[in-house]
Amino acid sequence: MKVIKTRRKQTRNQVLKVVLIAAICMANCTSIYGRIEVKLTKGDSLAALLKAEQNDTSRALLLNQLCYEYRYSFPDKALKYGEQAIALAQQLDLSENLAKAHKNIGIVHYILGEYVKAIASYTASLKIYQSINSLEGEANIYNNIGIIYRLQGNYPQALEHYLKSLTIDTKLGKKRGMAGSYNNIGAIYYFQNNSEKAITYYSQALALFEELEDPQAMAAGYNNIGVLFEKDKDYSQALEYYNKALAIRKTMGNQQEMAASYNNIGGVYAEQLKFLHNPDSIENQFERAFAYLQKGLKIEKELGDKNGMTYSLSVIGNLYNIVKQPADAILYFEKSFTIATEMGALDRLMDAYDGLSTSYVQMRNFKEALKYYRLYTAAKDTLFNEEKSKDLGRLEAGYEFETAQAESVRAEELQLKNEVEAKTRGDNLQYSGILIFIVLLFAGVFFVGRFNIPIRLAEGMIFFSFLLVFEFTLVLLDPYIEAYSSGAPALKLGFNAVIAGMIFPLHSFFEERLKQRLMSS
Repeated sequence: MKVIKTRRKQTRNQVLKVVLIAAICMANCTSIYGRIEVKLTKGDSLAALLKAEQNDTSRALLLNQLCYEYRYSFPDKALKYGEQAIALAQQLDLSENLAKAHKNIGIVHYILGEYVKAIASYTASLKIYQSINSLEGEANIYNNIGIIYRLQGNYPQALEHYLKSLTIDTKLGKKRGMAGSYNNIGAIYYFQNNSEKAITYYSQALALFEELEDPQAMAAGYNNIGVLFEKDKDYSQALEYYNKALAIRKTMGNQQEMAASYNNIGGVYAEQLKFLHNPDSIENQFERAFAYLQKGLKIEKELGDKNGMTYSLSVIGNLYNIVKQPADAILYFEKSFTIATEMGALDRLMDAYDGLSTSYVQMRNFKEALKYYRLYTAAKDTLFNEEKSKDLGRLEAGYEFETAQAESVRAEELQLKNEVEAKTRGDNLQYSGILIFIVLLFAGVFFVGRFNIPIRLAEGMIFFSFLLVFEFTLVLLDPYIEAYSSGAPALKLGFNAVIAGMIFPLHSFFEERLKQRLMSS
C-alpha cells in the first residue's frame, strides 16, 4: 500500500508540474468565466513549481528565477528567495548558481537604492565568476558595478569598470555586451558635459544594436541621441528620437524604460515652455508636460524604481519653477532630495539642490536660496572637478593603449600562424616529393633486377635506397625524438640506432632477393 501511495503521489506531482508549466506559458493572461477572473503571474507559477519540485538542483534554479522575477513587484520576497538560493547553492556546491544569486540580490538592492549593499553583492558574485573562470559573468558584473558608481557620481570608478567589461566582451566577441559598455561610457561623458565623446560612444553602441537587430537596445540608443539633441536645445529632433524609443518600448512592454521615455518627453515639453508667451499656449503645454511626467512617475512608483522617481520628481519641480509656482516646485524637489539622500545618489542630489535654490529665489527667500546654491556648487565640484576629468582621460588612454597592444599582438600571432602554415605546406610538398622519389627508386631497383648488371652496382643501388629511407625517417621523426630526448646527444643517438636496427634487416632481405634474381637471370 505504501508503494501505491508513493506512486500516486509522484503521478500527482508530475501532473501538477505539467499544469504549472502550461500556466507559465500563459502567465499574465486573464480569462473570465462568469464573474470569476483568473490572473496568474509568472512569479505565482514559479512559486507553485517550487513547491512541487523535489530535485534540489532544480529548486536552486527556481529560487534564482523567483528572486529576479520579483525584483520590482515584491523586492522583500525577491531578497528572501535570493537568500534561499544562496543557501541551497552553497549546500550543493553550485558555483554558477551561487554567483547568479548574489548578482540577483545586488539588482534588488540597486532598485531599492541601497547602493552599498548592491556593490557588496555584486563583488561577491564577481569573485565567484572569477574563481570558475566565467569571463561572460565577470563582464556583466563589472558593468553593473559601473552603473552604481555612476549613480554615486564616482565617474572614474564607473569608467574603469565599464572599460573592464568592454575589454572582456571585445575579447569574447560579444557584440551585445560591447554595445552596452559603449552606451554606458557615452553616459559618463554626457554627464561630464563632453558631448563630442558622448556622441562617439552612443553612435558606436547604436550601430551594434542595429546590427544585432535588437529593438529594446535600439530604443536605448535612440533615447541617448535624443538626450544630446535636447542638450543642444534642438527640441524637435530630441522629441523625434524620444518618440522612436517610446514606440519600441511600448511594443516590448518594458515598463521601466517606458517611464524613462515619458519623463524625457515631458522634460522637453517643459523646456519649450520657456519660449512661450501666450497664456493659453502655456497652460496647454504645461498640462502636456505634466501628463507625461506623471505617467513616468506612476510607473516608477509601481516598480519601486527609486532612481527613476528622483528624476521624475525633479523634472516636475523644474516644470513648476518654469511657470513660476515655486511652492509646488519645492514639494517635489524635497521628495526627490529625501529619496536621493537615502540612495546616496550625488547627481540626483545636485539636481534637487539646484531646483530648491531656484524656487527660493522666486519666493525671495535669499537665505534658503544661498544655502541650497552652496550645496549645489559643492556637489557639482565633487562631480566635475579637474582631477576627475584627468582620471577619466588617463583611464581611457590606458584602455586605448591596451587595445592597441592587444591588436598588435593579434596581428603578430596571425602573421606567425600564416608563416607556420606556409612553411608546413612547403615541408609537406617536399616530403611528398622525397617519398615519391624513394618509391620510384625502389621500383627502379627491382626493375633492373630483370637485366644482367654487376652485383656490386646492385648492392650500391640498394644501399643508397635504404640510406635515403633512413635519412627520410630521421627527418620525419626528429621533432618527436628531440622532444622525448630533451636534446640529450646520447638519447638521440640511441633513438637513431634503434631506427637503423629496424631498417638493417630489411636492407639485408631485399639485397639477398635482388642478388638471387640477378644470378638467376
